Amino acid sequence: MGVIHVKSDEEFRELLKQSSEKLLVVDWFATWCGPCKAVAPALEKMAQSTPDVVFAKVDVDALSGLAKEFEISAMPTFDAFKDGKSVERVRGADVAAVTRMVDNHKFAPAAPLHRDTVTNKQLLTVLRKHQIDTRGYLERSELLALAIEHHLVE
Repeated sequence: MGVIHVKSDEEFRELLKQSSEKLLVVDWFATWCGPCKAVAPALEKMAQSTPDVVFAKVDVDALSGLAKEFEISAMPTFDAFKDGKSVERVRGADVAAVTRMVDNHKFAPAAPLHRDTVTNKQLLTVLRKHQIDTRGYLERSELLALAIEHHLVE
């Protein structure tokens, strides 16, 4: 997945909601900003190589209300969001600092579920998280077979 170019306040708010499941990294930029243009390829590369993180760009001139709300005073500024809240900010075109920020805050992968120890609740949770229909599956063995079929348990 590449970098999402945010076009509206509503789109940004929707991305914030999703930050409860994946780290959201926002690049606050301006089209006239030289350093913003300089780091853009590195950010795109980072987005391609880190699919478990959502990367977005917000043009501070086009969405000035958001820029004001989030107190953006220098470009580029990078914010990492979890659960709708900024957990770290990097000001300036420091790709290494942005990389460290991403590494420090990205969600840790869930421990693999093992077929001998997984509970019904864990099975239901992982199946629903992957949008697999569990209607009609009542027994643990049925849920486990479904999870195995979709490679969700070891």
